[in-house]
Parts: sequence; C-alpha cells; structure tokens
Amino acid sequence: MKTNFDKKSENRMFKVGDRVLLLLPTYKTPLQAKYEGPYEVIRECGSNRYIIKTPGRRKTERQVHANNMKLYRQRPVAMTVQGDKQREEDCFNPTVAVMKNSIILANPESTLQHLDPEKAEDIRCLLRKFQEVFQDVPQRCVVASHDVVLLKDSTPIKQAPYRVNPTKREVIRQEVKFLIDHGLAEPSSSEWASPCLLVPKPDGTYRMCTDYRRVNLVSRSDSYPLPTIQGILDDFGTSTYLTKLDLLKGYYQLKNLLITKPVLKCPDFNRRFEVQVDASDAGAGAVLLQEADGEEKILHPVCYMSHKFKPHQRSYSTVEKELLALILALEKWDVYLGQAKPILVYSDHSPLQFLMRMKNKNQRLTRWALFLQKYDLTVKHISGK
Repeated sequence: MKTNFDKKSENRMFKVGDRVLLLLPTYKTPLQAKYEGPYEVIRECGSNRYIIKTPGRRKTERQVHANNMKLYRQRPVAMTVQGDKQREEDCFNPTVAVMKNSIILANPESTLQHLDPEKAEDIRCLLRKFQEVFQDVPQRCVVASHDVVLLKDSTPIKQAPYRVNPTKREVIRQEVKFLIDHGLAEPSSSEWASPCLLVPKPDGTYRMCTDYRRVNLVSRSDSYPLPTIQGILDDFGTSTYLTKLDLLKGYYQLKNLLITKPVLKCPDFNRRFEVQVDASDAGAGAVLLQEADGEEKILHPVCYMSHKFKPHQRSYSTVEKELLALILALEKWDVYLGQAKPILVYSDHSPLQFLMRMKNKNQRLTRWALFLQKYDLTVKHISGK
C-alpha cells in the first residue's frame, strides 16, 4: 500500500521566510482540523520538519511536519477605501431628483429636442388638449362610481389601526393630509373602518395601502362571466396593430422563453389545421400545427397538449394509446378543429385503421368511434425512429 501511495506523493520543500498554512485542530473540536494561517517558517530542523512561528496562539513556535503544511500563495484582492462622507447636496440621488409635470409643461422644448419637428408639434398639441391629465396632483374621476355590494346579514367591519413606529406614523399622517387637502379623501365617522399600512417601494419610499381583506369577505363578488384568455389571444391573430397603453403598470418585458423559437402562432381559421400525436407508456402528447405566413410547407406550432395516463389507461395496447392521444387532442382543441374542414393527423401508428378493422369492439372503442365521426380526419404515417 505504501508503494501505491508513494506514486502520488510529492516532495514538499520550504525555505526560511516562506509563508505557509498549517493543518491545526479547530477550536473546541479537537477531533477536526483545518488549514489556518498564514504563518512564517523560521528554520528547518531535521528531515521534512520545520519550526513555524505561530503568533496569537498558545505556542508561539511549534515544530510541524511537511505533510501538515502547504505553501500560502497570495492573490490580488479588491479593496474598498472609505473616506470622508460627502454632503448630500453634493451627491446626485436618483430617488430624490424627480421632475414634476408642471416643470416639463412650462418648458416642453427641453424634452422634445430629440424628436422631429412634426412629431414634436403632435406632442405639444396633445399636451395642450389634455393638460388636466398631466397635472402634478391626480384628480378625481367623475365618469363612474364604485359601489360595494354586501352579502346578506353582514355586519359592519370596524378594525383598529395597526401599530407602527413614529417614522411610519408620520408618513401615514402626511399621506392622509395630502389626500384630504386635494379632495381625494374626506373625514368620516362611519361604522366601517379598515387600517392603513405602508408598503416599501424600490426607491426607498413608502406606498400607503388600505387593508380591505375583511371587507372583501363580506362583499359580493362580480357574477358576470369573464372572457377566456385563449379566446382573446385568438382574436389578436388577425389584428394589425396592438396597443396596451392603458396597462400603465403591466409587464414591460416577456421572459426569454416566450421570445425564442418556437413561438406559438396565432390560429388562422381560414387555413387547415394539422395535428401530430404520439404516446408512450406513461403519457401522451400532441401539437396543433398550421402553415406559417409566407413560408410554404413550414408548419408552426399553435398549441401544445400533454396528458399523463391513469393506471387503467396504462394497460391499453400501444395502438390504443395512440388512438387515445388523438381522442384527447380532439377534445382539447375542439374549438379549433370542430369545423367542417379536413384535418391532417401525423402518427407513427395507424389508429384509425385499427379502430375500423377491429371486429369485436368493446364499449370504449365504440364510444371512440362515435366521437370521431364528426371529424374529417386524414392520417399520415411518420417514422417512429
């Protein structure tokens, strides 16, 4: 064993004045050891033994074997120098230097220099026409009013204010005074009361909010149906211009996954849809495809579908699983495929031939056959390799 160990060993030689790290027992746990230092080599005594200077420890000098030492290599490090603090008025603070709208409206030419004369004139007309919208203080909206409809037999919610420190209490007092002075709020002695709280903003300031969670529990929710997001996205497919100017604080960027290929294509109901299905022992997957605009014979994905098989579905045969994948895809995308247009299906099996040639159909296969009768399907075989 020593012979094999010596093959990977190396001869460690140190000189007087070298800085080394020592393998020493850790404090309060003598059974564990770690490298500490750096310490200085004073002299050599015997074969592979050195006297090391260890200031700050119980023994100021100790004899250490070379196996418990390794050379200390000093690397360049980043340093931070702290000097005298500058005065706040000499520093630029982006959280404080906020320009008011009235300053910009007083001299709009200073901010419109980068625009063409025609575009700059359009901005000036827009500012003159909607000058009340760009004021420093927000105004009240008189177009519509909001009514809170309560549940039957609901009692008034009266909550005590939250306890906050003096700094936050002063911020809340200033915010309430601002709302009252500008007609955005008014004093009230109602039996309904909800506490206010401060939410920190990224710039270090606070945003005052009101905790209406208890009120929401006794309020009646809106009962009108909401449109489905997928249906709205489908309507966008034929639009030329899309705008979201009303979404003042919406998402400004999409994740990288949504802007890299393949990006889903908006469906075109005037073209033929194509479906590619595949199944494994554990689940099924499908892709809804359509030809891209201006790119002949290039299919682009419209939607994806995946389904994990249940325990009884995993006992189906291979061709039955392929047929089940087709059934699930047609059920999910019936809003796209439920038209009187032919549908091209790509599969590495022949599920329709299996279903039609099956002599002794069970109830499940019979239901599947009846379900497929309303679709004009054409199956194209693709290699499964």
